[in-house]
Amino acid sequence: MLSKGKAWGYNGGVKEAKPDWKDFLAMVLALYSLLLPPLLLILGLLFLFLLLLRLL
Repeated sequence: MLSKGKAWGYNGGVKEAKPDWKDFLAMVLALYSLLLPPLLLILGLLFLFLLLLRLL
């Protein structure tokens, strides 16, 4: 019979990993690296479009 709070597998002496500031920083940097290239592409295309409008 399982006692309260125990898992089915052996869990003796193993602490559950809790996220700390390093995990948060890694998540922020990963998100930044995923979102930055499309954002720069959109801004670059917008800049070229506005530049083309000024030249016409």
